[in-house]
Amino acid sequence: MSQTQSRREVRKAHSLLELTQNIKLQIEKTYQTAYWIKAEINKLNYYPQSGHCYPELVEKKNGKIVSEIRGFLFRNAYEEIDQNFRNHTGKPLSDGMEVLLLCRVSYDPKYGLSLYISDIDASFTLGEMARLRAEAIQRLKAENTFSLNKEKPLPKLIGSLAIISVETSKGWRDFSQTIEESKYANQIERKLFPAKLQGDAAVYSITKALQKISLLHEQFDAVAIIRGGGGDIGMDCYDSFDLAKTVAAFPIPVLTGIGHSTNLTVVEMCGHQNLITPTALAQFVIDGYVDFEQRLARAASLIKRVNKQVLPLLRSRLDGMTEELNRKSKGALIDSNSKLKQTGRKLEQAVKSGLTEENKRLAFRIPIKLNHSVENLLRNKKESVLTASELLHNSAPRYCADRINKLVHLEDKLRLLDPQNILRRGYSITLKNGKAVSSTTDLKDGDKVVTRLAKGEFNSTVNKK
Repeated sequence: MSQTQSRREVRKAHSLLELTQNIKLQIEKTYQTAYWIKAEINKLNYYPQSGHCYPELVEKKNGKIVSEIRGFLFRNAYEEIDQNFRNHTGKPLSDGMEVLLLCRVSYDPKYGLSLYISDIDASFTLGEMARLRAEAIQRLKAENTFSLNKEKPLPKLIGSLAIISVETSKGWRDFSQTIEESKYANQIERKLFPAKLQGDAAVYSITKALQKISLLHEQFDAVAIIRGGGGDIGMDCYDSFDLAKTVAAFPIPVLTGIGHSTNLTVVEMCGHQNLITPTALAQFVIDGYVDFEQRLARAASLIKRVNKQVLPLLRSRLDGMTEELNRKSKGALIDSNSKLKQTGRKLEQAVKSGLTEENKRLAFRIPIKLNHSVENLLRNKKESVLTASELLHNSAPRYCADRINKLVHLEDKLRLLDPQNILRRGYSITLKNGKAVSSTTDLKDGDKVVTRLAKGEFNSTVNKK
């Protein structure tokens, strides 16, 4: 028998069941009590057929899962815990929640390691929700967007309103009924943009509706988000930072009527105006028309009262003032006429005296001054003409002689540059096709050329360069 065969015979093998049962025993000995565990529900895994729930529990750091384990909730325990959680937080257990679980560690040879959950502390999740809500408000204020929508101008008479709601919801029906029962229904144009208004999908759905309205915002005076019924369940979506920021930065006023009894959500805080219910929101719109109509009625009543009481008094005072004005005007006119006549007589005498003096001055003094001025002007002009004539007489010959010398000089230069003079000194010009040849590169064997001399020319043929 070989050594290898001997080792195989003495080796003890354990079955997988034995191993897993041993692990189960060790875990039960080590973890005998229940523990409070903080974890995130990555996926709820609720099965309505059986009523059982198998939540996938994880812990994340920097967005990455660093630990994961399966939980287990029996039907009765799940229904009780979920209802208690709804009563305290206003929303059901769902994916993505941070929860505090009371559970026991369990290991099953077939299904592996899991946590049997016996309770969930709703107050812990409420604290997380409050923390996220406070962070959203702080971020909006830090970005200076928290109050932006409140600064948008809201017309007193809202004539066109974009509505975000569910077409079949009680809130939409209540709002529409309130408007329709008022006498201003035909003056208030409404357009519905359907969206989900609670639960995990609400943030995305409402945001998409707002984006559609934003493209058409010039057609509307305001936006109304209407949610009727449902109490406080599913309200956490209105504490979403992203949705609140979209509302705060929206180009026209956003009115909210989402019907709940707890503290204001972040979206309601960032909106232009918050009304408790859809009916209250509809009444708010109607009140604008009622108030405007009442103000018109008061103004009309005031005008009538002024017409009956004040106008007669004013007319009487005006008549008295008119009589006094006429009396004072007549007296002022008489005084003015008298003063005007006196002034006219004085002015007439002054004009006559001035004309007489001016005639004397014109008759004697002006002709004398005019003669002297003309004589001096003629004398000065005559001297200027004589001076210019003498200057012209002296400078003209010199100017002409200078110009003649320059012309002679230019003529000599031109004569020196005449090609005929160059030829006379023994040079010649070789032409090919009528053009002067300046280099042998312009010629090739057999070319016909003409050589021009000072006297005559002759033809040649190029034999070799």
